[in-house]
Amino acid sequence: MLDPGNEEEQRFCSACSSRGGVSEEAGILSEENGWNLEQLFHASAEGILILGRTRRILRANRMFSRIFGYAVDEVEGKPCFEILRAPFCNGPDCPLEHSFTAEETLEFCMDVPTRTGGNIPCLIFASPLLDEDGRVVAVMEQFRDMTEWQCMERMARESESRFRALVERTEHLLVEIDAALRFTFLNPAAEHLFGIVVSDGSARTFEDFVHDSRKVFLRERLRTIIGERSASDSFRLHHITTAGKEFHVHWSVIPHFSEVGKLEGFSFLGRNVSEEYRLAEELQRMALFPLANPNVVFQIDAAGSISFANPSAWKWLGEHGFEDLRGLENLLPPDYRELLERSLAPGDVLSFDIAWKGRFYDVKLSPFPRQGTCMANVTDVTEYRKISQEKELLHRAFQSAIHGMTVTDTTGRILYVNRAFEELYGYSQEEALGKTPGILNPGRKVYKDLGYTEEQYDRLFGEMWESIIDPKKGRWEGEIVNRRKDGTLLWVRLYISAVRDERGELTAFLGTPMDITRRVEEERNTRLDLYRALAETAEARDMETGAHLLRVSAYCRIVGAYLGLMGKELLDLETFAPFHDIGKVGIPDGILLAPRKLSPEEFEIMKTHTTIGYNILHGHSSLETAAEIALSHHENYDGTGYPRGLAGSVIPLNGRIVALADVYDALRSRRPYKVPWTHADASAFIRAQSGMKFDPAVVRAFVALEEEFQEVAERFRDEREV
Repeated sequence: MLDPGNEEEQRFCSACSSRGGVSEEAGILSEENGWNLEQLFHASAEGILILGRTRRILRANRMFSRIFGYAVDEVEGKPCFEILRAPFCNGPDCPLEHSFTAEETLEFCMDVPTRTGGNIPCLIFASPLLDEDGRVVAVMEQFRDMTEWQCMERMARESESRFRALVERTEHLLVEIDAALRFTFLNPAAEHLFGIVVSDGSARTFEDFVHDSRKVFLRERLRTIIGERSASDSFRLHHITTAGKEFHVHWSVIPHFSEVGKLEGFSFLGRNVSEEYRLAEELQRMALFPLANPNVVFQIDAAGSISFANPSAWKWLGEHGFEDLRGLENLLPPDYRELLERSLAPGDVLSFDIAWKGRFYDVKLSPFPRQGTCMANVTDVTEYRKISQEKELLHRAFQSAIHGMTVTDTTGRILYVNRAFEELYGYSQEEALGKTPGILNPGRKVYKDLGYTEEQYDRLFGEMWESIIDPKKGRWEGEIVNRRKDGTLLWVRLYISAVRDERGELTAFLGTPMDITRRVEEERNTRLDLYRALAETAEARDMETGAHLLRVSAYCRIVGAYLGLMGKELLDLETFAPFHDIGKVGIPDGILLAPRKLSPEEFEIMKTHTTIGYNILHGHSSLETAAEIALSHHENYDGTGYPRGLAGSVIPLNGRIVALADVYDALRSRRPYKVPWTHADASAFIRAQSGMKFDPAVVRAFVALEEEFQEVAERFRDEREV
């Protein structure tokens, strides 16, 4: 607290009291023009100390207490060096010595200790306070926490490459100059602010863009950095462009020296503090001219009477036909006087929502107990409430939609999903947020198993993105495969729309997936039934039965799986193996149904069923596997087969598998010219033909699967063979 016996501190108190400043009796900043400055003192976003000429702390605000952990009464009355504990405190090098002898604000940086033993890097502004005779009676120190800035400086020193990657996108300013202060680099933010581009060859220097009032300061500061070989320094500069635009930047400066110690230049990392500087000036103006406050503000005394109103409040009164301040009571709850009597305590803020004549107001009452007054701040929130209600309605509609919906940002990160999306995919909102829709993509391999080529896969998703980012289109729809959280696959009809703001800038994407898995499966089953019916129709001319087709299909499936086929490849083999003899529809009945051994001429005609079948099936994209099987299932591994005499691995794998399955089933089946063979006899024949008629790898698969072959033969036996 203040020392009544200290002459210098009493002189400060007297000077401040006569100028509307500090009053020892009240212990607060006094009022000017009806405005309470105590509240402004404690509402500052920076810590503030007021020091007497004896270096004792006369006042400390709440922010200083909050930053450094001291209670206000622990600080006030103590010498500053006991609190700040800097090496130069209370000595000839103390920066305050300059503040007490000059009339300008001093800026410097130091680590300020906290009550708990830590340190906080701060930028300190020391401003002299003068009495009516122009004498310095006290100094006001403002403490700005620079922890974040020091971290940025460390990042710049430790990782220049990472810094370079960031500078193109950051809103902070990066300027590099050579030893003659000529620009060598400006990042986009700096180019925009300074209005120059280095590549244009401008000969103007960094100093040319510094306001005349700060040029000497800049030169002295840079000389100090060079002379002391400082690792870095920080300060604020007032800049002005050739177009007359003024702005303020807080710079962190890093000098660069060659290996021999020659100065090569400087890096300036800055933050545009023009707005902060403007707000600080505005705060000072508001402290001197509270009537400039744009909000509807009025003051209520302890008796409940309105004693002060700012121009905005008078404007509101005029707009609603009131002639005196009592009209403002319409913006207060009926029982506000009783509430104030119970709530006039430090730090209390009463908040109310008031509806009056179709408008809605947010009212906050902030009491000043020492003065027995209360400040009312009134905000018209009608439009805000309307927007909030519309937002809530849209949110409910989004969540209630029957189909899944997801919103992503322009980089594809998920921002929102609705309940239907959660139910469809099994991901909760929390699990999906921040991810990309890529979590739903099963990947290229799954698409390949479903019959997509690499080119088709790339084209599918390439066209999707091209369409949604195209301003003329802005939407895409198509069928894709997704994977749920549990790993199961589903087909969806996906609709994606681009969301743009009123300026046409892309802001988000809205995706709506509709589950069509059941429809796709039904269509696939319909196709399979059609394929089987077609194969059975062809076989109806032959002596074969439908059971023969089922057995050949089953043999091929188990052999294909054993050899590593999977997905669409295995499904196509199983589905189209029965098409191997479809070309027999083109063979005359006299040859096809002859109950005898065919003549050489007749056999040559019979062999054409392979090419007939191929010609029937070829040219239909969904039947290419069937065409391949029809053409190649009579090729022999040693090259003695027909129709093309292919050998070895040149024969398609599907043809090699069907060849063995067809022969095995023919041997085990009854014919007019032979009785069915036993499994042992058929197996011995197939083994003997390994490397000649059959692929040795397919024969090895047969040997490993003989038990399964016998089970298939039993399960699908022809009734006429029982």
